[in-house]
Amino acid sequence: MLSKIIGMIIFTIALIIANMLQYSISNDLFHSFVGFFNQNFGLVILMSVIFLIAEMFFCLVIPFNLIAPPISAVGSLLTVTFLMRLLQMLNGLFWADSATVAVVLALCEILLYPVVFMAVLISGYVQIFVPDQRAETRQKWKQEENEMKKEKTKNEKISWREVGEEFKLMLFDAFHSARTGLKAVKKSKARRTKRRR
Repeated sequence: MLSKIIGMIIFTIALIIANMLQYSISNDLFHSFVGFFNQNFGLVILMSVIFLIAEMFFCLVIPFNLIAPPISAVGSLLTVTFLMRLLQMLNGLFWADSATVAVVLALCEILLYPVVFMAVLISGYVQIFVPDQRAETRQKWKQEENEMKKEKTKNEKISWREVGEEFKLMLFDAFHSARTGLKAVKKSKARRTKRRR
């Protein structure tokens, strides 16, 4: 949602900069594209706003999100209109308004409007009523990851406990060895003292 708002702001700023550069860039292709986006600026903003509203409704629960697919489908029609206008402009630039290309574009436009509208509408309702398998898969992965982390932490605690036990045994062996050594030294000293007497 936020990305769409940021996208609209970036597009507006980029178009303003492009209009300022028109005076310093003498390129017909650049001027044609800038003029095209100037003419269709309102269409692009309207298209973005409609998709933003549709996304907001998709975030709601049933029945409030049931209006989202038709809104999204209307936005898709505006997208088709924008693309067809772009192709018509390219036809004028590169194919000198070819009649054949114009006829093909007109036929595509007639076919695309109903097909795109129905496809977006159906996919929208599928998104609402059919559980998202990807979301469930992600949730399972997260659960497995959390279990692995818990098991790892448990193993680390056990390993540190084992290290502590080994350290205690090592200290006990060291003290025992030292004690045995001291006893041996005392015994040897006692024997020497007896011999001297």
